[in-house]
Amino acid sequence: MQLSALITKFKQDTGHYELSDSDITQLLWEGQCLLESRATPPSSERYTDISLAVDGYTQVLPFFSRVMRVLYKTTNGYEGDLIWKPWTEFVQLHSDLANEASGTPTEWSLKPDGTGSITGAVTLYVGPPSSEAATLEVHGSFGNARMTEDTDENVWAALFANALVLAAAFYVEARMRNRQGMEDRMAAVEVVLRAVNAAESMAGASGDAEEVWL
Repeated sequence: MQLSALITKFKQDTGHYELSDSDITQLLWEGQCLLESRATPPSSERYTDISLAVDGYTQVLPFFSRVMRVLYKTTNGYEGDLIWKPWTEFVQLHSDLANEASGTPTEWSLKPDGTGSITGAVTLYVGPPSSEAATLEVHGSFGNARMTEDTDENVWAALFANALVLAAAFYVEARMRNRQGMEDRMAAVEVVLRAVNAAESMAGASGDAEEVWL
């Protein structure tokens, strides 16, 4: 869930329509800090499905900090594990993706983030372009960066939006010095944190990627 949608969710869930978007953005950051101080950081390997259009070859991955595996899946049941290529090698193989003949993608790469490292890159490329509408099952580690722009998204917003809104709402009560409200909000936060910690424990114990949405 992108920041703009998360702000709307916050207003709808809490009824605090009087707060400005910038105020809510700050509250969400405070809520994220609260969650990270009390929960196992959600950085274990997970996966998410991303749609790929006909002739498609690239997708932005806003909440990944590192991609580890990409599977290509079609509606007729085909599933292929794509081969990772370093960016320099990938662009040699697929120098003009916009005009390359479509087919079944066999390789993937991440466009460097400017430092020469694939860590932190957010744009996934596959080649050749897909000849049909398909799904990319992307496995990787999720980032926890602070959200400041409308289109920003991190692991908390993507996987634990309800927890993030509850934690942010706690600080609304704190600002109003509403002791009972703070206690009620914190009790709700503790409930979802148990679910977050349980999900992280299971992912860590199994060593398998897991798709989790709260």
